[in-house]
Amino acid sequence: MKTEVEGCDLAFITAGLGGGSGTGSAPVISRLAKQAGALTIAVVSYPFLSEGSLRKQNADWGLERLKETADTVIVLPNERLLEIDTVKQLPLDAAFRVADELLVRSISGVSEMISREGIVNLDFQDLKSVLSNGGGIGVIGLGEGETAEIATNEAIENPLLDMDISDARGALINVVGGPGLTLGEAEKCADIIRKKINTYAKIIWGVTTDESLGNNIRVLLVLTGVKSEQIHGASMHTQMRNLRSRTVEFIS
Repeated sequence: MKTEVEGCDLAFITAGLGGGSGTGSAPVISRLAKQAGALTIAVVSYPFLSEGSLRKQNADWGLERLKETADTVIVLPNERLLEIDTVKQLPLDAAFRVADELLVRSISGVSEMISREGIVNLDFQDLKSVLSNGGGIGVIGLGEGETAEIATNEAIENPLLDMDISDARGALINVVGGPGLTLGEAEKCADIIRKKINTYAKIIWGVTTDESLGNNIRVLLVLTGVKSEQIHGASMHTQMRNLRSRTVEFIS
């Protein structure tokens, strides 16, 4: 595994917490990726309450280990699936696919955002800058619709996360539209987000065209500094260790 992460710039780690495989291996992979110099984002599921206290204890143990190594840990509680009426009525396999598809779309969107050339480019350094700006607490959102409002609001309102973005300190926004996308529509997406987050937040936005979207607009959003019991930044131990390792230079 150590050789697999060598030279890696960005690592997404996904796992289901509570059992043995994901709970035990995810922190190890996260640590190896971090040691290799990668920006590390972990997205993990948390067991249903009905699965009992033992799986919850296992999940909490794994979560604490992840918080010590990953730049950002996003937790998707399975219990939230029961609070979404349209999902609760689905067959078991289909219900879990909703969470899986949301995760896959978000991760692939970030990968595409920093690797694909656009009219206004976004790159890995932009992503790293925004994640570093928010204290390691972040969330990824993806929305698509016929108007800037629909696409942007869908990106903000993640059905599996209960979060407050009003004090978000960083935003990376990628707007993708068809050939007819106007500057005004692209700017409107960024402006909607600007009005919902901290006045002094660092905002970086880019624009890309994709003919396959037709008249639709797609918004990929990375926010840092959000408030949610489900989203965790680096642990206090790691933050203090990082502070102690910093040097201070005085310029005369």
